[in-house]
Amino acid sequence: MLAVWAMPLLVRTVPVHTAFSTRLAMGGLGLNWTVLGFAAALSVATAVLFGMLPAWRASRANVAARFLGSRSGQGERVRGILIAAEVALSLMLLAGAGLLMKSFIRLLSVDPGFNTRGLLTIDIELPENKYAEVAPRAEFVRNVLARLENVPGVSAAAAINVMPMTKNSPWNGFKLPGASEELGEAGFRAVTPGYFEAMGIPLIRGRLPARGDRGVGVINQSMARRYWPNEDPVGKVLETPRIVRVRTPQGWDVRFIPEQFQIVGVVGDVRHLSLDYGARPEMFLLYSQMAPSDFTLLLRSSVDRAALERAARKEIWAVDRNQPLAAVRTMDQLIGQDVANRRFVLLLLMVFAAVAVSLAAAGIFAVIAHSVSQRTREIGIRMALGADAPAVIRTMVWQTLLWVGAGLTAGAAGALVTGRLLGSYLFAVQPRDPAVLAIAVTGLAAVAVLAAFVPARDAARVDPAITLRCE
Repeated sequence: MLAVWAMPLLVRTVPVHTAFSTRLAMGGLGLNWTVLGFAAALSVATAVLFGMLPAWRASRANVAARFLGSRSGQGERVRGILIAAEVALSLMLLAGAGLLMKSFIRLLSVDPGFNTRGLLTIDIELPENKYAEVAPRAEFVRNVLARLENVPGVSAAAAINVMPMTKNSPWNGFKLPGASEELGEAGFRAVTPGYFEAMGIPLIRGRLPARGDRGVGVINQSMARRYWPNEDPVGKVLETPRIVRVRTPQGWDVRFIPEQFQIVGVVGDVRHLSLDYGARPEMFLLYSQMAPSDFTLLLRSSVDRAALERAARKEIWAVDRNQPLAAVRTMDQLIGQDVANRRFVLLLLMVFAAVAVSLAAAGIFAVIAHSVSQRTREIGIRMALGADAPAVIRTMVWQTLLWVGAGLTAGAAGALVTGRLLGSYLFAVQPRDPAVLAIAVTGLAAVAVLAAFVPARDAARVDPAITLRCE
């Protein structure tokens, strides 16, 4: 029943726009009866096996030794090994969850290179049959931005062919005018004047494109450092191919036409592909020169998102009432989608680790409580001979901690090995991070001490006279 109830919760935690979420949307998620039967059979077999073993050992025990109250050293060792195994496995899961949590926190603290607060994005795809030429596409964007800038509460509006955090980054080669060989490659961005102000991307050198400019562009710091490490790139003229659709007697044809632009400024780096993917060389050209049919409008505003979205739709449809909007998202949502896979893996591992630690604590508590119940007579004799309660508690806890220490040692070694398996999910964190391992060891040791202390304390509170009289 718990598995059935947990299914919807699991579905809601699956990140969208992934292969797993697509399969869930198409086929749904339900109990697989083969898997359920296997789990049930394994559970029954485990219960029978671990229920028969102590019964079999009890049937072979020395009855006289039972009456005399002697304890089996072999039984104590078996219980100690169980404690050590539970602690070791729990530590491995707990350390893995700690690595992922530290990695996730560092990933969220990364500076993307722009200001995400109050930024709304609207994806638009202009139909080719209606906007086949560069001029009408540029005119559409210009008219829409002019209307959006007048929306109350909007401080900036702009457009770009590919927004950051969308897992998409078109690249173009570039060269010096007249040169036969390319100088290099860089990410190609077509932007409108005001894009950098709307995104909060800082200007490092030179100036930003302005309305009325033509044949100019800017580059980012990574591109400047790679191709002009010892000189100022501002003022240099570059040439890059521009894709255009040309009408021919046979229909529309795609051609590459060289486009020249002068570098007028250098801007800060932006993590375009993903937060965990460093900045790469990028060149920003004017949208009016390229005017791709797919682009994203971005609005910076302090207005409520729902109200801003309604106003934006109204203004866009005032320019073209038949133009659909592909997607409307905030920049925070785009970043959330970027880290969704890591968050999902972290959530699952944390759940597994929490279950493992809970089972370990319950197992330690049960084993110690059982051991204490079998040593009631010994505890009564110790206290009758003068041992105080704290001494009895220390003795019981110390004997448990010897096995817990063995489990922590084995678990730490296992965590160092299994941590390498999480390498592809970690960001700015080493698989063998000593701080994470130390915290996991300390936390699990504290849980083990508490689980051993409670039954030992309860046993030490029993009146030794009553204990001996019962024996």
